[in-house]
Amino acid sequence: MPEMTAFGACIAAGGSLHLVNQGRKRQKADAERLTLLKEVHALLHHLHSDVAAEPGQAPGQPREE
Repeated sequence: MPEMTAFGACIAAGGSLHLVNQGRKRQKADAERLTLLKEVHALLHHLHSDVAAEPGQAPGQPREE
């Protein structure tokens, strides 16, 4: 039985490492998407500053000056 316990522990450790790696990849992808979103927003704001909303502002909502 000790062999099965060690085998189960190896499977659990491998699964945990896999989840940690997936989380890191997801976090990196999310950060890249946020950066891209901010860059696109800045470009749109530069091109159409008269009608551009601030990040988080609903369309058609007046700006708070």
